[in-house]
Amino acid sequence: MVFNSLQYALFLPVVFVIYWQLGRRNQNILLLGASWLFYGLWDWRFLGLMWLTTAVDYLVGRYLDATEDDRKRKRAFALSLGLNLVVLGFFKYFNFFIGSAVDLFHSLGLQANEPALRILLPVGISFYTFHCISYQVDVFRGHVKPVRTILDFAFYVSFFPALVAGPIIRASVFLPQMEQPFSLTRTQFGMAVFWILNGLLKKMLIGDYIAVNFIDRVFADPMRFTGFENL
Repeated sequence: MVFNSLQYALFLPVVFVIYWQLGRRNQNILLLGASWLFYGLWDWRFLGLMWLTTAVDYLVGRYLDATEDDRKRKRAFALSLGLNLVVLGFFKYFNFFIGSAVDLFHSLGLQANEPALRILLPVGISFYTFHCISYQVDVFRGHVKPVRTILDFAFYVSFFPALVAGPIIRASVFLPQMEQPFSLTRTQFGMAVFWILNGLLKKMLIGDYIAVNFIDRVFADPMRFTGFENL
């Protein structure tokens, strides 16, 4: 599901209407379920990876708050940071190294089936990974208290408006809003609709047009164009 699709145009109003019928706590649970549905419609198999990362970072965050031993806290923080970066690095750069290895094999006269070696890149992995890292940094430094339940942390990690396109939201900014009563004035609603339509127009009429007619053509076959055209 992408933001400029008919699917999302139906998804967002339904979530919005149900949201206003619920109490504050249930609103967060609704948005968590909606976020998992939103992500699962891309590829449900990658939900497991998100859940694993969420569970580990939630437990580490609780441990950081409960432990006063500075050395143990640093080790736990390093474990969480290392796990997040290893997972991110594997999925982001595995295909790059595979492509380089295949080129090397070909130069040596050896055959390698590159498509069989490639893996899919989980959508939004950079954003939710850095959400987790941001949370651990804030908890480690004492800027925020760890969330009480794993569902609250999962909501922060997977919040669908920022899940696949950012921005990365600091835990110290997002978490306090989870507890506050939510209100929306007519002016705020009007501005929200304006910025949504503004973004859609820029994406569909400017961004997509430039991509299809210029950018994609050059990247597909850069040797057809001059150095100035490539630039």
